[in-house]
Amino acid sequence: MPLLRGVRHPASESDTQPNPGGAPVSPLRPGNRRAALAACNSALVSLLLVLDAAKVYLCVSKDSSMSRLPAAALIRWACWCVCLLAVTLAGNASPGAAEPRAVASSLFAPPLEAFDHLLWPTSTPEALPAIEPTPAPSPTATPVPAPPPTPTPQPAAEPAPPRPEPQPTPSPAQQAGYADPAAAAAVYALTNELRANSGLPPLALNSALDGSANSYAAVLATYDWFAHEGPDGSTLKSRAEAAGYSGWRYLSENLYRGFYGDAAERIVRAWVNSPGHYSNLTGQQITEIGVGCYVSGDLRWCVQDFGDR
Repeated sequence: MPLLRGVRHPASESDTQPNPGGAPVSPLRPGNRRAALAACNSALVSLLLVLDAAKVYLCVSKDSSMSRLPAAALIRWACWCVCLLAVTLAGNASPGAAEPRAVASSLFAPPLEAFDHLLWPTSTPEALPAIEPTPAPSPTATPVPAPPPTPTPQPAAEPAPPRPEPQPTPSPAQQAGYADPAAAAAVYALTNELRANSGLPPLALNSALDGSANSYAAVLATYDWFAHEGPDGSTLKSRAEAAGYSGWRYLSENLYRGFYGDAAERIVRAWVNSPGHYSNLTGQQITEIGVGCYVSGDLRWCVQDFGDR
């Protein structure tokens, strides 16, 4: 509802007084005119305030919990209170020292601003956020793998004829060995001592059998071999005859391989603990002997060749 504006009907001739310049001048001063308008506005605002207060009272009397009290009525009542306070302050303001202003005889002053916006407050609409269009995804080309090249068939190579496998030959030991005549002499003495304890005659040392035994001990150590048949296919008979022991009637042989630090007693004891070797040591049909020992690395090889002619 708009407030009272400062507009009135055109004044009569009695309402204006001429001035020396010839223009009509209002008999009312600006201060009196402002006070009259303020009083009218105060009365109107007070009337509206009382009406809204009556509405609130009726609502409260019907529902003491105030749960049904309209929010718009409270807001409107608060706005009337603010308007009344503003109008009262405007009416009490003292007029300035400005000179009287000449106006037309039909108008007092420019219309006052209405407080319509205080009577019916409305919320200020908020600006909606601008929606930016989402760019459409551009299509991406999918790489297509190139087909693998087709291998060109090649003629199969003819298999090479199998080469004959070489006959395995024992390789000589990496470390060079040496003859051990002291160990051979001790073995020879212990053998005759064993025969004497058994009531048998001692064996004579034969140079041909001794050479055959020493040569074969070196072969066993060089090729890391341990058998009565040599790595070259030799036998006791062929080795003894090659050494010059001919016209023989009986031949036998004992072999030993062990740690090079073993004493001669340990070597003879190992033969005694074997029935076959012990039979050669104490054979009644033998009369001659040859002993050879050879060391290679950490091992010692010993050979006993027995014979009779």
